[in-house]
Amino acid sequence: GRTLWGLGRVAALEHPRSWAGLVDSCAGADPATTAAALCARSDEDEIAVRGKDRPRRLVPRLTAAGGDLPGCYRTLDPAGTVLVSGAFGGIGQRVVRWLRDAGVRSFLLVSRRGAAAPGCGELVDELTADGCEATVASADVTDATALRAAVRDVAARGGRLTGVVHAAGCSAPQNMVDVDAATYRSVWEPKVLGALALEEATEGCELQLFLCFSSVAATWGSQHLASYAAADAFLDAVGERRRAVGLAGVRSEERRVGK
Repeated sequence: GRTLWGLGRVAALEHPRSWAGLVDSCAGADPATTAAALCARSDEDEIAVRGKDRPRRLVPRLTAAGGDLPGCYRTLDPAGTVLVSGAFGGIGQRVVRWLRDAGVRSFLLVSRRGAAAPGCGELVDELTADGCEATVASADVTDATALRAAVRDVAARGGRLTGVVHAAGCSAPQNMVDVDAATYRSVWEPKVLGALALEEATEGCELQLFLCFSSVAATWGSQHLASYAAADAFLDAVGERRRAVGLAGVRSEERRVGK
């Protein structure tokens, strides 16, 4: 549902003359309230219907959030290992350095191209010079089997995985009415299937951090980024779901890192 919500926000921008709005009615929601939301004439074009005995119509609002990213990274065990997917991309390298400065001393750097990825050698040398341990794993982030093998290798070396940062992803301009399935999947799968594969591969690990890099595109949409916004909306939901069941889970916008 959240992926469709993210896609809907793009539709509102690309096709404003055809746009009517989004209504999210959960299981058990009051039918009359849902019908009223569907028929409402108002400036609100995103409505969530919740509750049956005391039905409510909720609308999204942005509020200012002071400070840096949530402070859970400060509780990371310095003896633990943090897995970073998309480790050698612009976001991945920046977050690795940010975690290093926060005290993390051991990294499992996951990249589809492994040691052949541009920037790999320089980042590993930099981490090693700073006294950190950096292991490079060649794996597609959507491949849970390969990820499980990389996680097992951490334990085989006497390490313990304590954090996951999902920074893998790409973006390709696409119009909703024109995009083909292959182009859509090329952007959607690394984020969505990657997050699910990382959860599967780390099941049973006592993680202190599970951070998915979303984007402001999931918050208010972005023209010509249909699958990107949809996938990022899914990542937002992953963080919320994990926290709801007592697991480590953080969602972040790319632009906030390092500020």
